Amino acid sequence: MTEKIEKKEFTPGEQLGYFIFSRLKPGELMFEDSKAFHEIINSEEFRNLAPKLLQDFAVSGIWDRDRRIVKSFTDLDGKVSLGLLEVGGFDTSKTKYILPGKSELGFLNIDTGNHHGFSVEGDFMKDELARITAWCDNHGKESKRLSSSAEFMYQALVELKFIKKNPVLDKIVEFNKKVESGDFDWQKEYWQSHKTLIGLNRFMNFKQVYDFFLSGRSFDDEVTDADIEKWSADEFLPPSFLKRKQEGKPIQTMKNYQKDQEENINQTKNILPELEKDGFFVKTDMGVILVSPENKLKGGYAAAYAAGADGYLAWSPEMNNFVLSMKEKELNVDFEEGVTVRKQIHIKPSWDGLRLTLSLKEILGKLGYHDTPSPKLKALFTMDEVERRGIFQVSLKQQGDSYISYLADVFSIFPKGWKPKIGQKNVAVRVGGIKKDKNGNDFYILNPVTENSK
Repeated sequence: MTEKIEKKEFTPGEQLGYFIFSRLKPGELMFEDSKAFHEIINSEEFRNLAPKLLQDFAVSGIWDRDRRIVKSFTDLDGKVSLGLLEVGGFDTSKTKYILPGKSELGFLNIDTGNHHGFSVEGDFMKDELARITAWCDNHGKESKRLSSSAEFMYQALVELKFIKKNPVLDKIVEFNKKVESGDFDWQKEYWQSHKTLIGLNRFMNFKQVYDFFLSGRSFDDEVTDADIEKWSADEFLPPSFLKRKQEGKPIQTMKNYQKDQEENINQTKNILPELEKDGFFVKTDMGVILVSPENKLKGGYAAAYAAGADGYLAWSPEMNNFVLSMKEKELNVDFEEGVTVRKQIHIKPSWDGLRLTLSLKEILGKLGYHDTPSPKLKALFTMDEVERRGIFQVSLKQQGDSYISYLADVFSIFPKGWKPKIGQKNVAVRVGGIKKDKNGNDFYILNPVTENSK
């Protein structure tokens, strides 16, 4: 080949083509030396060989925070991306389900990795095959609210002619983009979502979604009993369900899922007056934020938006976790912990293994909360102080080459190698960890706070 390959200028299709091309073994696909790269990846010979070359896929799994495992299950964006690959002739049966945000070296990472669009790292002329890695993702710094991994996958597969663009796939990709960004009229759609794809999509697989849109319906049309009966057939069941069915074990049906979603809706109706009475509809400069302590609101952000809130804050300090999502306004706030996704959602995950050191009062303060808290909200603020979340002032004491302190009479240590400014006697800290000494007593690991993070 005489054409120089500049990966940074690749389109989604060329990125995917480059990644597949890098997996070719010498002599596996023969072309004249004058053949340009883009001519090769658009050839019928390349398309026929590609599904054999690329079978290493990794996708963002669902984190089970109670069992602390990654489920072999993904959200609609992951399911549609994998479904499109299957339509294109690729075998996705060996897909690995990994922690959200993580990457698998040498794989095509889907809906994970904190990248934007299709991208490839590695040079097939220099690097081993196992080190050349690709991403199809919408969690990068450039990623905007109305974006999806599946849309990038669709563009790439259509560009390389693995699949043909058609109205059904168009509808699926557009619907998925709306799901990914929460772009619905929730005050209208949520209360009947147990009857539509809006509430049922998370329980559905790609074949079922495809079959629904193949009928010519819109995403807000009802899922019928005939649909549910049809989707119970073996051809529509995912492999794990089919295996259980063949073993004579019970499986969840769409009727079960409809009932679960309807229960969430009824729970929303029952709990909203209590949350309002307890002062958890919090007014901020970013609008009204509905605080859901200990996962009280089962319907999540959709239920909060249906109740008229502008944002939703799921507060689970016992799991070292919080999730903040905004209906429309962008999050341009430094929360110090966790990651902001598409300027719409901020997640401090429990799977990162780090202690949640931010207090609820701090988070709301960063959003522009100025009011006097209700008794129930104030109780959460007080609990944060008791459990040492937030910023605390401590005095310093040097012990050899290290520094120690006492926070509320609890012995505390600073990170190894940390030194205060000359003459500094007090320092602002967060409690980054709580450990036990050999006698079973608590001691704190303190993280000094910089001026920028206060």
